[in-house]
Amino acid sequence: MDSKSLFKEDNEQLLNDHKRINHWHVLIVNQDKKFHQFIEEGLKDIAFEQKGITWHHAYSSIEAKQILCAIEHMAVILLDTELESMDSGLQIVQYIRNELHDQNSRIILQTSHPETFPYKQVMLSFEINDYQIKSELTSYKLFTSIISALRSYRELLVMEQNKNGLKNVISATSEILKEISIHPLIDTILGQLKAILKLQNTYTYGSLILQKSKQELQVLFKSGVFQNKLIDTTNLFSPSIRQGLDDNLSLIESHTFLMYLGEELERHYFIYFNVGRELTDWEKKLIEIFSSQTSTTFKNVCLVQEIDRTQREIIYTLGEIGEMRSKEIGNHVKRVAEYSRLLALRYGLSEEEAEIIQLASPMHDIGKVGISDIIMNKPDKLTDEEYEVMKSHSLIGFNMLKHSERPIIKAAAVIAHQHHEKYNGTGYPQGIKGEQIHLYGRITAIADVFDALVSDRVYKKGWEMQKIIKYFKEERGKHFDPKLTDIFLANLDAFLKIKDETD
Repeated sequence: MDSKSLFKEDNEQLLNDHKRINHWHVLIVNQDKKFHQFIEEGLKDIAFEQKGITWHHAYSSIEAKQILCAIEHMAVILLDTELESMDSGLQIVQYIRNELHDQNSRIILQTSHPETFPYKQVMLSFEINDYQIKSELTSYKLFTSIISALRSYRELLVMEQNKNGLKNVISATSEILKEISIHPLIDTILGQLKAILKLQNTYTYGSLILQKSKQELQVLFKSGVFQNKLIDTTNLFSPSIRQGLDDNLSLIESHTFLMYLGEELERHYFIYFNVGRELTDWEKKLIEIFSSQTSTTFKNVCLVQEIDRTQREIIYTLGEIGEMRSKEIGNHVKRVAEYSRLLALRYGLSEEEAEIIQLASPMHDIGKVGISDIIMNKPDKLTDEEYEVMKSHSLIGFNMLKHSERPIIKAAAVIAHQHHEKYNGTGYPQGIKGEQIHLYGRITAIADVFDALVSDRVYKKGWEMQKIIKYFKEERGKHFDPKLTDIFLANLDAFLKIKDETD
């Protein structure tokens, strides 16, 4: 089960939970090597939140820029104002903020010439976070300024993490709204959960998709650490998770959570997730928000599917009305629908257009409701006059459906009107030929005739397959579109499989 990931990992690595960063990057930019040594010596034992410092050293503007490009997560920059020129340090400040677009790194500007760089003017004109006169530096001042800068950097990370977490939840919610059926929706939800928790490239998590029906719990899918394990659902879950499964509730524990998606056809769906580490409070909040949005989406998708099933049932019922009047009982309209869809796809139409044909083709004979019972039920051969009346069902069906602006009904009107036209122009009711006949009509003509020939009726047995093949070859370019005929014959096994499945 593959799911698309919405989220790029560029600077978001920086925004991973700050507790997972095991050290802080600090850059010293100064031409004086002794000053570098002074800084490191004065702060050699420093640690903040149980993480030490990794020092980076630059002795020129070029070196500073190279290091800043190579290290994305620079927490603090101790920057001398004077390098190659008197204002080189200030140029680096502009480079960091305007070209690298780094607003998180804390910049401490250091100068030996406060008269040239007055602190008020510099602090107000440049995006720096502290100002130091080098001659006044002590270990105490260095320590307090570095700790203050690291604390500020950490708070920015948390704020950015929270902002991006919410953005990811909103993006993930938008992505799941694109799905219109249950199983792709669940796939997408699972993929977005991994993205929100940044688990795409880790192997410590495990997830299960669960289905509960009549109190029986079934594992539909497993991934991560559960992938190759035999899952015993009776002993896997904690008491609170088990209670959530019983009561159809979502809940979050320290390392695991259960997401109740909703109910569809008396089946309840859940996602169980073992993250493999302790969830932060913010991650729990994100899961809670995402779970609420997901539950609403799941209900909407279920409603759409129910409407779709109802629509299909109505369409098939309408189609069967016409067939029942001509004693074409059974699953004829359903088979014609499936044949038409298959032929459309093999022809190269999109899934969407093939579905329109699938839903429209069952109404190809709806016009037979307008033919009198005397003609419809006549056991003997129809007279020429009666046959002309019978042929009018194509026009009757078209007139019944032609006023709709709905794509499916518009397609059904075309099919009802043209499915008895022939490629060589000898069909009815218009006598049009070739590609003057709409593609939908040409497709349904093959589907309808094939099912009529291959199926048993009360008044006849279905034809032998060789006879059917011979007939279609003979009628290629006469009754039927030659290209569609070739596609049909090349895929005959697939059409027969549909027949077997619907009989």
